[in-house]
Amino acid sequence: MRSLPIVQNATLSAATISTEIFAVIAPIRPDWNSSNTRLVTFPEGLTNTMMGLFDNRTPNDESQALVIKIFGAQTELFMNRQIEIEAMVTLAEHGVIAQRCLIQFNNGIIYEYVPGIPCLPSDLIKEHIAPLVAAKMGHMHSIPMEQNKQPFIVTLLQ
Repeated sequence: MRSLPIVQNATLSAATISTEIFAVIAPIRPDWNSSNTRLVTFPEGLTNTMMGLFDNRTPNDESQALVIKIFGAQTELFMNRQIEIEAMVTLAEHGVIAQRCLIQFNNGIIYEYVPGIPCLPSDLIKEHIAPLVAAKMGHMHSIPMEQNKQPFIVTLLQ
């Protein structure tokens, strides 16, 4: 059974997200509000705004934390966001990625948070990391996708 994200008719802004987010996540975190959560901006996004929302009542347990991804302006011109979301759902179902996509809103998605640190380019050539990345990439590319066989990134460069 597919675990599709809840669709919310909302458009979030990084400038006002601290007040807007709670109505959007109410179906999955009804007791979360501005007084019991903290919002952290992740600097890793290149074209998107990435944030984490954490429950202050359980500071040592991040298992319920959320990642909020606000799509960058006009990124839909080169990314098919619906196929991206469907791929994320499929990869989570097959255990390739740990995060499930929980909510889709007009200009982004909310998915489960997984604690860790992103790999740096210098990490990828380390003997103990490179085979792990290769194995995960091999697993990811072995999953049959139900959708259109088009690439996620629109082929504008042809």
